[in-house]
Amino acid sequence: MERSQAHGHAAGPPRTLYDRTLGRITGWFDRLTQRLGDGYQTLLAWSLVHKVKTVLVATATFAGAIVLLGVIGKEFVPKADFSETQVNFYTPVGSSLEVTEMRARQVDAALREFPEVRHTVTTINSGFTQGKIYGSVYVRLTDRKERARSIDALTTPLRERLARIPGITVTNIGVVDLGGSKSIQFSVQGSDLAELERLATQIMDRLRQIPGLVDLDSTLKPDKPTLAVDVRRDAAATSAERERNRGHAAHAAGRRLGGQLAAADGENYDVRVQLAPLGRDHPADLAQLPLVLGANADGSARVVRLSQVAEVTPSTGPNQINRRDMSREVNIDANALGRSSGEVSADIRAALDAIAWPPGYRYSFGAARRICRSRSTTRRVRWRWRWSSST
Repeated sequence: MERSQAHGHAAGPPRTLYDRTLGRITGWFDRLTQRLGDGYQTLLAWSLVHKVKTVLVATATFAGAIVLLGVIGKEFVPKADFSETQVNFYTPVGSSLEVTEMRARQVDAALREFPEVRHTVTTINSGFTQGKIYGSVYVRLTDRKERARSIDALTTPLRERLARIPGITVTNIGVVDLGGSKSIQFSVQGSDLAELERLATQIMDRLRQIPGLVDLDSTLKPDKPTLAVDVRRDAAATSAERERNRGHAAHAAGRRLGGQLAAADGENYDVRVQLAPLGRDHPADLAQLPLVLGANADGSARVVRLSQVAEVTPSTGPNQINRRDMSREVNIDANALGRSSGEVSADIRAALDAIAWPPGYRYSFGAARRICRSRSTTRRVRWRWRWSSST
């Protein structure tokens, strides 16, 4: 029986322009699919006749795949070269915005030394790098066909060049996922923050010895300098005045004072008064803030200085406290270089399992987290002094 070519043309020498051009390609593709179909039918018929052999082949294939899982590297999302990468870094805790900007310019200049870099975009305190000490640089590379080195090949030279810049800690070189996270991340959870700090320090020391693990970082950062405002109980005549003291101290913490103003139209308007920059350049300025504590006998406002009703002392406080499932946690993340993320993750789990965990403390890979800023709501009001002026 004579077969027809694609699109219903009879077999034989080409007759039309289509048969002599595109018809040759479509005809070849049609013949190929026909042969694949015939081969599939032959194989299926053989499998129905030799059922035992078919089951043995399928079992051997499945077992071989399981064995290869322990030999071949694996990742959740394969790496691809999209001619772009990202560099994240931070400056020491307590650095001003001007210091971070200076370091960011140095990072940008170092990246532009590479001929593969087409342009860069630098941001500070934005996106997933919030905080005036955190910076991020988006790096656009030339097209893959125009450069000899891939993104993976460029990672090591970039890391070595940035390591020569003082005053920064590089936390990521590579494209992060849509959530701004690295390829490897887990958390350590427990009830006591001091114990979590001890465990996190021990874990970080062990993880640094794992080959192929880079950009290791955690949410555990040195404490920030703060000012502790302790209200003296004997300086307040009533509990209401004590609450008012705390409220004014909280406003002072934000360098703003406020109240309400009754206008001629009968409406009340909120008023916010911010100290001039010269009045908030030193921690001692906080002790001189005026507080309104009720009224005098003649109806005038009774004004006292903060130092008369509270003690202002230098102190420190945690940068942030992470919480999940009613427990405190420290988040740790990293990237893999030269090895797959699956292989590095397996080594991390082995290192974590070798640690003697106290009762009630554990580690967990993945899952979302909720970050809560540390703020005391009891007798002590902690305030973080911001040395750079804000608007």
